[in-house]
Amino acid sequence: MRGSSSPDPEFGAVLRRMSAHVEMLAQKVARTEDAVGDRLTLHHGGAQGISDLQNLDYLRQSLEDLALLTAALSDATGPAGFNGMAQARAALRLADTRALLCPGAGPAGMPFASDPGGEVDLF
Repeated sequence: MRGSSSPDPEFGAVLRRMSAHVEMLAQKVARTEDAVGDRLTLHHGGAQGISDLQNLDYLRQSLEDLALLTAALSDATGPAGFNGMAQARAALRLADTRALLCPGAGPAGMPFASDPGGEVDLF
């Protein structure tokens, strides 16, 4: 904002670029997740291997959520933006990401939380 009540158009443009970048990172993590999953068998990976894959899955889902949230924020200009944010919140997969939208909520939690509140896509 530049000291006025109207949104700064540059802010929205930066958020759109950030959203595209985070989405690209999520795609890279998804490809890495697939490659690692293809090479790791449950017999050889054990509990630690499964945990590592779940952490990678959590990272990917977090990046996807942040890309969606950043895109919604880039379009949130005035009262019409609220509907977009409500729809974006409903589309978020992880409870940690949804917590970012709650006023007064603390930090979303530790990275790779033990209970991220999303669906595991690996198995």
